[in-house]
Amino acid sequence: MQIQNLSTVMKDVDRFRGKKILLGGLAGGTSSDKLLIVSEKPLDITGKPQTYLPGNGYFLVDTSSEYSGGTPISVFGEVVGTREEDFEGGKKKYLLLKSIEIYQWEKPKGCLNFTPMISIGIEGTL
Repeated sequence: MQIQNLSTVMKDVDRFRGKKILLGGLAGGTSSDKLLIVSEKPLDITGKPQTYLPGNGYFLVDTSSEYSGGTPISVFGEVVGTREEDFEGGKKKYLLLKSIEIYQWEKPKGCLNFTPMISIGIEGTL
């Protein structure tokens, strides 16, 4: 098993075809063929999607499981190839994985409650 990023695999899909890889991201909806659409995010060393970082696009997963939108998942699967879909306003090729195992991570709790504070002072005596 290899942790990969989507752009590396898409550059040479034939080299990865039939290989088992680990990708992750945020679960979205389903395609016209009932494939799970995932917004790819980089994985940390534990295989957890780093949801706060930008990804490299979308990939599709052939699975019978359903996930609510925005759910962080890690997908261990076999590279099948690419599939042409029309869900971003035009037909594009997307990586297709046949899922072997999908791990669902806990959804982020939301933004931190952080209030920036600025203080301006004049020090000294008059």
